[in-house]
Amino acid sequence: GWGYTNLSLRTDSVAGANVAGITLSATGEQTILGDHVLEVNAVDRTVQLGDGRAVGIPTPPPAQLEVTDSDGSTVVLDFTGWSGAMVTSTLTGEGSISLAGGPYVSLDRTETNLQLQDPNTGKLLHLDATGVTRAGEETASFNGAVNLFDTLRGIADELRTDENSDMTSMRKRVGVRFDELVEGQERLLTGLGKLGSRHERLNTTEVRLRDLSTELTGLRSNVVDVDIAAAALELQEAELTLQLTQSTGARLMQQSLLNYLG
Repeated sequence: GWGYTNLSLRTDSVAGANVAGITLSATGEQTILGDHVLEVNAVDRTVQLGDGRAVGIPTPPPAQLEVTDSDGSTVVLDFTGWSGAMVTSTLTGEGSISLAGGPYVSLDRTETNLQLQDPNTGKLLHLDATGVTRAGEETASFNGAVNLFDTLRGIADELRTDENSDMTSMRKRVGVRFDELVEGQERLLTGLGKLGSRHERLNTTEVRLRDLSTELTGLRSNVVDVDIAAAALELQEAELTLQLTQSTGARLMQQSLLNYLG
């Protein structure tokens, strides 16, 4: 199975946007990480980020225009100073990353073994950061026990992905999580079967214990009855002995010299 943990990525700076009077917008959230090609078509008055959808440039040019790449990463641009020229520029986003709510550390996108420490467990997570292209909340998977609640939460997060994201990749990730749900269900059913079997054994043991208790009660009763009978017999024998002794003594006391001589 697989386990999951939460990763938070943020964009701290974007280079390459200041071209032909275009700048980063003072408002809006930048989420690109790594290199993304920005293309402005002056003829069609459109702007496109990477393989994302081309967005029309309104008239007059706005101070806040969001453009999205196919991976869901976004850049918000200020077109108020645009010269109207054609533009092809590479935007580069640099950022930082946090594991399970821990402190943010600089994200080195060339690192194939980025080590992050979980603040809750102290365990290290080793990441390949070379494929990171956008900021946001992500779920890292690793070999281990599956938490079905984390799986459901991950499915919900995937389904909330921006519509401009790579849907094929998203469907693949959701499919993996659904497989985990099926495996979790199978483990749950197996566990319930084992629980039922153990419960049945406990019931059988309880019945046997009740039968044994009844048998022990009968045996104890027999032992007690035998002791009482023996005690009664001994008492009866003692009474007979006492009576015989008393009778003999009385006769001896009645004897006289005349009886003896006679």
